[in-house]
Amino acid sequence: MQAIQNQSELDALRKKLNLCIDEKDKLERHVKNLETKLEAERSSKVAMKEETQKLQIDLPSLTTDQMPNIALNDQTELKTMVDAIAAASQREAQAHETAIVLSKENDELRMKLKVLVEDNNKLIELYERAAEENNKNCNRAQSSQENKAEDEYNDLTELAVGRESEMKKEVENLEHQLMEMHEENEKLMSLYEKAMQERDEFKKILASGGQRIVENKGGFDCAEKLVEVDGEERHKSDESSAFGPLVLSEREDLQLENLAEHGQSEIALDETNLFAANVQTGYIQCSGKSEINDYLELQESPSSLEPKKFIESGYSDFNVQDRAESSETGKLTVVDKGYMMEETCFPGLNERDGSSHCPEDLHINAGDQNGDNDQGMDAKSIGVVRVKQPHDLKLVRMKLDKAQEKLLSSAQTISIFGSLERASIEVDKLSIEMEALETGMQLMQQECASSQFLSSEMQERRDVMDKKLRALKYSLSNFSSSIGYFEQREAQARARVDASSAYLNRKKEELTSLQTRKYEIEVAQMKIQQTQVELKRNLVDWISRIEEENRRQENERVLFAIDNVEKTDIHPAQKNWPLSGKATELLKSEEEKTKLQTEVKQAQEKLVVFRREVEDLDRKLGKVDREIQVVQMEIQKGLKSVEEMEHRLGSVIQERDMVLEMKENGRNEVENMILEYHQGVFEAALKEEEMKILEEELDMELRRIEELQTAKAIASRRKTQLLEEFTCQSCFVSDKMEEELQIIQMSIMELKSLYGQDGPNDS
Repeated sequence: MQAIQNQSELDALRKKLNLCIDEKDKLERHVKNLETKLEAERSSKVAMKEETQKLQIDLPSLTTDQMPNIALNDQTELKTMVDAIAAASQREAQAHETAIVLSKENDELRMKLKVLVEDNNKLIELYERAAEENNKNCNRAQSSQENKAEDEYNDLTELAVGRESEMKKEVENLEHQLMEMHEENEKLMSLYEKAMQERDEFKKILASGGQRIVENKGGFDCAEKLVEVDGEERHKSDESSAFGPLVLSEREDLQLENLAEHGQSEIALDETNLFAANVQTGYIQCSGKSEINDYLELQESPSSLEPKKFIESGYSDFNVQDRAESSETGKLTVVDKGYMMEETCFPGLNERDGSSHCPEDLHINAGDQNGDNDQGMDAKSIGVVRVKQPHDLKLVRMKLDKAQEKLLSSAQTISIFGSLERASIEVDKLSIEMEALETGMQLMQQECASSQFLSSEMQERRDVMDKKLRALKYSLSNFSSSIGYFEQREAQARARVDASSAYLNRKKEELTSLQTRKYEIEVAQMKIQQTQVELKRNLVDWISRIEEENRRQENERVLFAIDNVEKTDIHPAQKNWPLSGKATELLKSEEEKTKLQTEVKQAQEKLVVFRREVEDLDRKLGKVDREIQVVQMEIQKGLKSVEEMEHRLGSVIQERDMVLEMKENGRNEVENMILEYHQGVFEAALKEEEMKILEEELDMELRRIEELQTAKAIASRRKTQLLEEFTCQSCFVSDKMEEELQIIQMSIMELKSLYGQDGPNDS
């Protein structure tokens, strides 16, 4: 509002300055007109003097009585000229004074205008400074927020890059180790398959070759060994010397058969789906005759159902125990191409009888649920192998014990390999999850930074809108007073327009009256000039007649004198008669002359009167002309002032309309700004809630990453422990497994060779 008032004052001062300049120009023009009038009057005076001189030349015979009148006329003309010159000089002095006053006012207005311009420039500078400070503060806040967000993002990216590099290194190392382990596992599996094939071949040879079924009850001097599996003595497997059973549940058999059908040569290592079975061996010595007698009674029974039941019950107990043990320990179950699990037992010597112990072998071939009997052995049949040579049997037993031990150590190694592979797979899964979470966390951090930037922008816009809203409210509160002010200005401008128009109408009426007076004066002047011309013409005629009469009288006087001289001798009576006639003529001529002289005087007096009247009319006409010019100038001024007043009135009305329009627009703008303000507040609150949700999700992701890091650290420690267990040994596990399997193969070959030697002896 202050700026608007200052602008309006500046406009008013500019208008006043323009008016003063116009007045100055008008006064200068008026002074020039007065100078031209003065020169015209001087020229008219010179012309009047020339006319008077001409009249004096034309009237040389005028009497001395006429000269004072001419002198008086000249004096009056001089007085009028002096008065006119004095009035013109006085007007010129007044115009000069008014010009000086107007120049002073113009200088004062210029000084005021300069002061107002300086104030306006100061206000503009202050506004620019405030705007620059506000922009600087906004830029500083924005730059500080951006720097904070960039620092946080850089720190997080550096941490993520460091962690990612470490994780990549660990993953590469683990992958390398895993590849090595897979290669070693493949080698071991190939060796193990060969060993199992050789073992199966050896069992087939033992089952088909030198078995004899004992039918008599008293032919046995050796102790008998029953099949028994104890899950609690699993840790004593190093003391055993015979092959133990490898038992699988029905579900495991189906899974392993499916793996064999698909041609997979690796070992199933999942702890949740597969149960580990331990190969256990144990000797059961015959501690009393009761157990042997029970076994013999079973052999002598006519029905084969009882041994079958006994074996099936033992087999089922063995399966239950072994399955429980495998579920508790979670060790590896070794499967070789769907072969059935067999149990072979070599009983020891019977020391109680003191006789040579005869080894008996109880061979149980348990088929699957489908009744597959590819091994050529029935589950119901029980065979006892009797070997004649005890020394060779001991050697075979020792070789088999060694092979059993090597197989146990190989199974343990394979289980460790499986756990190591699971640990590496778990580490890989955790690293992949961590990478995915870190990428998601980076995206969430970027989104959080962008949302923070948007929230700061929304806050700035809300502050700006708040300031605008306050300014508009203040301006709308001041609009009522400003509207009253503009209405007052409009009323004043209308009053000025009415006054100036009334003044202009009066001046126009005055101009019409002056123009009528001028016309009347011109008409009277024309009449007087006509009468003056007629009088001058008559005066010339009368003067010429007077001159003729004077010449004629002189001639008559001369002739009369001559006649008097010539007629001296005539009678006096005769003389008097013509003299009396001539005297009467002379008297008549004198009378006419006197009449003519009186007429000439009267005509001269009339001419003087007419001249005075003409001068009066000229003065009146000049006065009327001056008044007309003054009135015309005033009318022009009035027209300009009326135009200016109308322009001012129009500007005031326009300003009032602008203020009203601004008020209406301000109301609409205030409503729109209120809506925008509330919308901005709502959006800012929504953005803050989104930021809170993002921060909570980010915290959850960080906690998840920490949990994964701890889990990965545990898995890596477990993996390193397993690797350390491998590296603590003198050589690689694969080499050790290869050596053990080679030893087993050698022992099996020796057993084959021994069996080959014993076969002919039996035959």
